[in-house]
Amino acid sequence: SETVTLTCYRPLVSKDATTSYTRTFDWTVSKVVAPSRLDLFDGETATVTYTIDVVKLPGADSAFSVAGVISITNPHPTQPATFAVADVLPGGLDATVDCGSGATSVTVGAVATATCKYSATPTAFISGTNVATATMQTDAGPRSYTGEAAVSFDANNPPTVIDNQVGINDTNAAFGGPVTTSTTFNREYTVDYGCQNVDFSQSTTV
Repeated sequence: SETVTLTCYRPLVSKDATTSYTRTFDWTVSKVVAPSRLDLFDGETATVTYTIDVVKLPGADSAFSVAGVISITNPHPTQPATFAVADVLPGGLDATVDCGSGATSVTVGAVATATCKYSATPTAFISGTNVATATMQTDAGPRSYTGEAAVSFDANNPPTVIDNQVGINDTNAAFGGPVTTSTTFNREYTVDYGCQNVDFSQSTTV
C-alpha cells in the first residue's frame, strides 16, 4: 500500500512595542516688594523686602506614541505566502502599518521572515495588549495569525522632558546672582534706601 506523509506549516507572527511621550512643565514667576513706597526725611534710611516666587506647575503630557516591528515567519519549505497585516492597540486604536513604501501587505518567501513597521499616536496613557494580525489567503479560505506585545507607559519616567528646570536672575545685585532650579523656588532679600546726600538745590535757566 501507499503511504502519505502530511506536514502542516503554520506561519508565526511576533511583535514588539515601544512607548514614548513628552512631559512639558510651565512656570509662573512673581515678584513683590514691601513696602512699595517710602516717604523719608532728608538723611533717613529704610529697608524694603523683595519676595520672589517661582512656581513649577504640574507637567502636561503629550506626543504619546507606540511603535514597533511586526515579524512574520513562513515555515513552508517551498511556497511563498502573502499576508495582509493589521495592528490594533488597547482600546481599539488602529495603528499605521508599513511593510515597505506604505504597503500593508507583505510576501514572505519560503522558510523566511519578513518585517513590517507600525506606529500609533494615542491621546493619553494606555495599557494592555497590542495585537498584530497577519491574514493569508488559502484554498480553504482566509487564515489569520496573531502576535501580541504588552503596551504600557511609565508615568513616572517620561522619555522626553521639556522645561524641567529654569534659570532665575534679578537685575538687583542683592538677589545674589543666577539660580538654576528644577523645583518651586522662593527667595527674599532686603535693600536699604536712603535720602543721604540728596541734592535739593533748584535752578532755573531762561
